[in-house]
Amino acid sequence: LGLEETFQWKLRGFSGPDALLDLWRRKDLPGFALPEGQDVKTSIDSELQKAAVAALQGKKGAVAFIEPDTGEVLAVASMPSGGTTGFDRATQGSYPPGSTFKVVTAAALLRENKEITKSLGHSITGLSWKVDNKRYGRARINDDEEGGGTRSVNLTEAIAHSSNVYFALAGIAIGPEGFQSVLTEFGFSKVPSREKLAPGLAESGFGQGAILASPLEMAVASGVIAA
Repeated sequence: LGLEETFQWKLRGFSGPDALLDLWRRKDLPGFALPEGQDVKTSIDSELQKAAVAALQGKKGAVAFIEPDTGEVLAVASMPSGGTTGFDRATQGSYPPGSTFKVVTAAALLRENKEITKSLGHSITGLSWKVDNKRYGRARINDDEEGGGTRSVNLTEAIAHSSNVYFALAGIAIGPEGFQSVLTEFGFSKVPSREKLAPGLAESGFGQGAILASPLEMAVASGVIAA
């Protein structure tokens, strides 16, 4: 829905179809005057919005910009545009958030007092975890970054290097309840059940498990961290 349709009654100056009918009945009365519509002010930055739309031309995707200090939406764009379906990828799409979700996992780690400092390489094998007496595992998790050897990695370094290995361990440490709690606190609209989270805790730590989000939700989550 566009802004004009969403706020049409405020812009027109009356509350809805019933009020319009009442106005029509009184139109010939002495002193009758149509009510004045109210202004609607948005936070959209027109130049930024134009740049977002231009960047997506010929592509399939979405862009969302917010002001971290206030949470105001500065630009939202989705391509292909919603057209007759009205589907907006930026606000209605549900996608694996990938590495952008690592900051949310980090927040959950800190909230649960489960920050990890561990000697790690760029891959880890034989991961195993247990939820409700059921055991799950992954044969191997790799970082995008390559290289041999191990080094001591803490949360700050894991974020700086976007370590999948570290955040896989973080996802296991947080557990289903930890993810559900942080997703709720950050305002995500879709919070997976314990049963859906349990088999993919490692992947959820770096945004590739059961957790799905819209681009706008991830922009808001990142804004919360930045603010």
